[in-house]
Order: sequence, then structure tokens, then C-alpha cells
Amino acid sequence: MKIDPKTFEGFNRVITGVVVPRPIAFVSTISPEGVLNVAPYSFFNVVSYNPAMVIISSSRHAGDKRKDTLANIENTGEFVVNIVVDDIAEAMNMTAAEYPAEDSEFDIAGLSPAPSDLVKPPRVAESPVNLECKLNQIITLGEGSHEHGLVIGEVVLVHVRDDIIDGHRIDQQRLKPTGRLAGNMYCHTTDVFEMVRPSYQPDPTQSVTRVPTERYAGPWTSGDTPPCPVGGASEKTIDSGAKTKPRCRTTPGQKLRAIWRVRRVDFRVHFLRLEWMGT
Repeated sequence: MKIDPKTFEGFNRVITGVVVPRPIAFVSTISPEGVLNVAPYSFFNVVSYNPAMVIISSSRHAGDKRKDTLANIENTGEFVVNIVVDDIAEAMNMTAAEYPAEDSEFDIAGLSPAPSDLVKPPRVAESPVNLECKLNQIITLGEGSHEHGLVIGEVVLVHVRDDIIDGHRIDQQRLKPTGRLAGNMYCHTTDVFEMVRPSYQPDPTQSVTRVPTERYAGPWTSGDTPPCPVGGASEKTIDSGAKTKPRCRTTPGQKLRAIWRVRRVDFRVHFLRLEWMGT
């Protein structure tokens, strides 16, 4: 089956059903009026670690209502990504409805706001990982009712619960992040396996030695292709000690000038010979 994204009805169910599982960003923001907001987004990922950058894609509107999260980020330039884990999955789902802008999802879901260190929006205290972020830029995708804002944010501080980190390694069995599928489906991500990434090691017995090319310096005869002028690309290739004819990668004009120089030299030599014979 071949699907055209522009004409296939319900394509959103297809794309969200195959790009799975997706991590869930539980994004907390604050409005200019001081109203706290928190909402889940599975169009989310990390895109670089130096600098540490994350992306979140949010639709511009939900029906006739403007999306509070995107509006707050645009107005304040700050937000916090709280990682959704199994223990708070139910509370996360409660915040997914489109509530009035003056209502706080923290209160609706019974979540505890915790003060952040470098940004104004609070963290979700029940989440074991919080990424304090400052807005880098918002890229507009689509138009009309399908317009989205692709939020690119820089992570300025990370809060990690002590029991899920060992050195620089995160214990996935303790973190228990929740994965997003399509529709109303989610998944646990604790059933993990390990594969060691291979590294390429060339076989010394099969290696091929590349011999560098050099500018062709002659000698050459009248049957050979004349060497290219200085600045051209005349080269000779050495293969197992055997010299091959030069390869001239010049323009037709350069070739004509080279041939003219050769003919001029031949004429001078012939003239000198006649002059010597006459003396």
C-alpha cells in the first residue's frame, strides 16, 4: 500500500501509529498573568547535547481555542519539560483535555509545582526528571487550522532523582518512562535489551594502498598527449611501478594553447638546425 500524506484521510493515525513509541514531554509553563499550565506532548525529542537542545511540536489552536502551552512559551520564553513515567501516567492523561486558560492543570490533576532554579515556570515534583529550558526559536509549520509551532529550547538545567542515576548512566528500570503510541494507546518501556554497537576494523590483508597522483613532468613524445599548461590538471598515475600516459583535465582552449607552444618549440628547433647547416 502506498499512501499520499496530502490526500489520505486520517493520515495522522498512520504517522502516529508507525513512529512509536514516542517519549512524552510534560511541559509546564506560566502565563503572563501567573496562571500555571502543564500539558503532555509526544511530538518531542532531544536534538543535540552540546548545546543541549530539545524540540516540541504543538498545534497552534485546538478548535477555536489557542493552545496555552505554545502561547505561554511565546510570551515568556521559558518552559520546563517533565519526563512522564508510569507512576504519573494517569495524572498526565487528566491534563490532556482543553481546559479554560484560567484553570491550572496542576490543580486539576493533583500535581505539585516545585520551584525551578533558572526559569520561572515550576517543575512537576512527581516527575523524576525535569529539564529547565529557555526558548531558542519557534518555527511555524503548516497553515490555517493545521498550523503548528516547532519549539526549539535550550536545556539550561537538569534535575534528576538520585536513585535513577549512577555516574552518567540512567537506570531505565528505575526511571520507567511511559511511551506514547497512537490513539489512546500507551506502552511501558521496561522490557529492554542490549546490543553492542559494532566498530569497523579494516582487514590489513585486504587493504588497498592508494598511491597519490603527481603532476606529469615528462618525458613525452609526439605520439603522447601534450602535458597541460601550468595550473592545469595534467597528472600521471603510478600503478605497481608502471607509468601511464598523462591524464589532462583541461579546457579546449588550454589544450590549443599547449599544442601551439609545442609547435612553436618545434619550429625554433627546426630553424636552428637550418641555420647551423648553412654556416
